[in-house]
Amino acid sequence: MTSQAIYEKTDRLLRLPEVEHIAGLRKTTLYQLIKEGGFPPGFRVGRSRLWRWSVVQQWVQSH
Repeated sequence: MTSQAIYEKTDRLLRLPEVEHIAGLRKTTLYQLIKEGGFPPGFRVGRSRLWRWSVVQQWVQSH
């Protein structure tokens, strides 16, 4: 099973550094896109913001 298949099966939660790496964007650009409605906002858990792997992958594939 490939790592992508494992991620798709578990749909794990990603923290900002992983999202930056997958999306190929830096923090400031991501937050600007979120503000403009151009990137999924994720959700807050305590002080952290998390994104579902599948949501980030959908965004990457559509851009």
